[in-house]
Amino acid sequence: MMNYVKRFLNGKWLKMAASYLANPAKMRMLIDEVGKYVSKKGLQDVKMEMKELLNFVKNVSNGTYKGYSKSNLLLAVAALIYVVSPLDIVPDLLVGLGFLDDVAIVGWAISKLGEELGKYKQWIRAEEVPAEEVKPEVADGDELGVMA
Repeated sequence: MMNYVKRFLNGKWLKMAASYLANPAKMRMLIDEVGKYVSKKGLQDVKMEMKELLNFVKNVSNGTYKGYSKSNLLLAVAALIYVVSPLDIVPDLLVGLGFLDDVAIVGWAISKLGEELGKYKQWIRAEEVPAEEVKPEVADGDELGVMA
């Protein structure tokens, strides 16, 4: 797992996340693509964590959640870009192996963002704001070409 994390941190993902955060249209596209991606087979181990990351990013992007660290938001967005990219460390097309790196990166990001996501959950409870539900509408095997 640490090899995946090192390659993730030394790769293009954080820089890409910064460019997405600077472009609201790209952020909307990413949020839509991650919502679709969550329904794919092979992600059961991290499905709830991905939804949590996605809801955090959605609520920041739409301006309803403001109490966040910019560096933590950058990490969350980078992890989401990574998992929807067809060209990550282990391509998702490799049957049986393609999601291992995705699971590792999401698991690592969740552990790094634990305090941030805890604050986000407290905010949701305090404000009685329901986290937006991710509603996947894409069948397995559909292409997701987020990386433009």
